[in-house]
Amino acid sequence: MLEKLFGKRSTGIIWMISAGILLFLLAGFLASYFLWKAVDLYSLLGYALFIALALVLITLPAVVQKKFKLYIPPFVQSGICVYAVLYLVNDLLPAPQKEEGLALVQVNFLPAIGGFFLCAAIFSVVYSLLRSRAARKGKKLAEWAVPLVTFFVTTLLLVLINMPALFIALPPFSHGADNVAAALVNAAGYETGAFAFCLTGWATMLTGRSEWYTIRSFRNAERAKSEAVQRGNRTLLTVLENMERDRTDYKKLLRRTKAQFYLARIVFLAFYAAYLVFSCIGFYETGGVGYAVIVLTAAGFALTAAVYLYEFYLFRRNALNQRLRKLKIVRTAVKLYTFLLTAFATMAANFHYLPVTALVAVGMAVFNLAVLFYNLFGKPRRYPAAPPMHRHEPKQAPSDMAPAEGAHEPQGADMPPADPPEGVSDDLPDDPL
Repeated sequence: MLEKLFGKRSTGIIWMISAGILLFLLAGFLASYFLWKAVDLYSLLGYALFIALALVLITLPAVVQKKFKLYIPPFVQSGICVYAVLYLVNDLLPAPQKEEGLALVQVNFLPAIGGFFLCAAIFSVVYSLLRSRAARKGKKLAEWAVPLVTFFVTTLLLVLINMPALFIALPPFSHGADNVAAALVNAAGYETGAFAFCLTGWATMLTGRSEWYTIRSFRNAERAKSEAVQRGNRTLLTVLENMERDRTDYKKLLRRTKAQFYLARIVFLAFYAAYLVFSCIGFYETGGVGYAVIVLTAAGFALTAAVYLYEFYLFRRNALNQRLRKLKIVRTAVKLYTFLLTAFATMAANFHYLPVTALVAVGMAVFNLAVLFYNLFGKPRRYPAAPPMHRHEPKQAPSDMAPAEGAHEPQGADMPPADPPEGVSDDLPDDPL
C-alpha cells in the first residue's frame, strides 16, 4: 500500500519513520507537561503547532504527486522528512553555557543541512523548468545555468527567511554582538549547504544522471513510461507502475472523510462547551464585565452549534446547493463574532490577572481566525446551481398523435382540435403505427 501512495516503498517507509518520531515527541511533550511539569503551556503549544505543520509539509509532496499526477523525485520527499525531524531534535538539544567574559557562538550542523535540502528542492524545480523551456525552443540546455540560477534563488529565499532573525539580533532589540554573530553563522551555514548541493547537482548533470532531478507530469501514463524506459529512469518507471496499480475509490474515500470531518466539528462543540464552562468559572468572580463575557460566549456557542448541525444535516441529505452561499455568509459572521469575542475575553482575562483563562481564549481566537480565513478565501468559490423547480403546464399534443381516449373527434377538417378533457395526461405514448 505504501508504494501506491508514495510511488516507492522506501519513500513511504521514510515518511512513516519521520511521522512516527514526530508523534512520539509530541506524546513526550504532553507527558512532560501533564505528568512532570517539565515544560510550560506556551512551550507545549509551540511544539504541538510545529509538529502539526511538519506533518503537513512532509505529506504535501505525496498529495501533490497523487492528486495532480506530477512526479516529484523521491529524494525531495525524503529530504523534507529528514530535515523536519532533525530540526525538532536539534531544538531539544541543551544549549552550551556561556562563561563570564567570553563570547559564545553556537555552531551546529542544522543550518547546513537545511540549506542542502532546500537547495535540492529548488534545484529540481529550476532544472525541470529550464529543461522544458529549452525543449520548446529546440535548444540544448546549458548545464552551468542550472546550479547558478538555483544558488541565486536559494540565496534570495534564505535572505528572506533569515532577515527577521538578523533584524531582531541587531540593537536595540538585543544587547551585545553574540546574537548578531550567531545569526550570521546560521546564515553562513545555510549558504554552505546550498553551495554544496549546487556542486553535487552540477557534477551529477555532467555524469548524465540529470533525470534524478526532473519533475514531470504523468497524466499520459503510457507516454511517461515510454520516456522513462528510453532514458533509463528506473525510479520514474517504478513510481508510474505503482501508481497505476492503485484501484482505491478516492471519491468514496473523500466522502467518508467529509463525513468524519463534519462529525469532528460536532465533537469540537464538546470542547467549545468545555471552554464555555471554563469561561463561566473564570469570569464569574470578575463582576459585570465577566457576566457579559459569559452571556456573549454562550450566544456564540449556540450560534456555532446551530451552523455546524445544519451543515451536517445538509451533507447527510446531499443538499449542498445554492444554500451554501447563504450558509457561508452566516458561518463567516458567526466566526467573526466568536473571534472578536475571544479577543475581548483575552483582554478581560489579562486585566483581571487570569493567565490560564487568557491563554485558552487565545487558542480559541487563533482557531476561529483560521476558520474565518478559510471561509473567506477557501473553497467552494463556485456554488452548484439550485435544483430546478418543476412546473406542470399543459402541452398540446402533436398533430400526428392519435387523440386521447374520450376526446371529441373534430366534425370537419377546418375545425380546430378540441382541448383534452380535464384530468387526461399530456404525456401521450408514441403512435405504434
